[in-house]
Amino acid sequence: MRIGNAASEQVQLDVEGFLVAAIKKYVESSNDLDFLREEWPKLRYLADWVSTHWNLRDAGIWEERGTPKHYTHSKGMMFIALKGVGEMAHLIGEEDRWRRVREELGSWIMENCLVNGYMVRYPGTKDSDAALLSLPLYGFMEVKDPTFLATLRKLEELRLGPFVKRYAEDFMGRPSIRSC
Repeated sequence: MRIGNAASEQVQLDVEGFLVAAIKKYVESSNDLDFLREEWPKLRYLADWVSTHWNLRDAGIWEERGTPKHYTHSKGMMFIALKGVGEMAHLIGEEDRWRRVREELGSWIMENCLVNGYMVRYPGTKDSDAALLSLPLYGFMEVKDPTFLATLRKLEELRLGPFVKRYAEDFMGRPSIRSC
């Protein structure tokens, strides 16, 4: 995993969480521990990389242009990557050596990415982001967690009829939903 310096390159730090979640779901449903053992060096490398680079800024799930930020969704997915690899480690007798970093990352998110009890797009804003709706699906928090419920209430502001906008505004202005 290379982090480039070129202005045209975009870094997205949520991908590792999606990948680990898919592998974990496969292993849990198939009990294919041979597969897990075979792929373990790659998963260990991925978790080590996330542990070292979780504090980077990125373009987020929506591939935002402009200055990279500490997107809450990206940080949550990095947490999910570390949690998933840690949980799979136990299945094959390996150590969860990412627990400390995972706890540090989880604390960082809860200390920096909340305003008035709800999760925001990134530290320093009061806006929320529809991508945060996915975090309980991947095990970052429970659906009934007060923080998630407050986030859900905040995201009601993004509803437009039966649709939900991704966010209120970005560097290009306010997104709109047009009827077909």
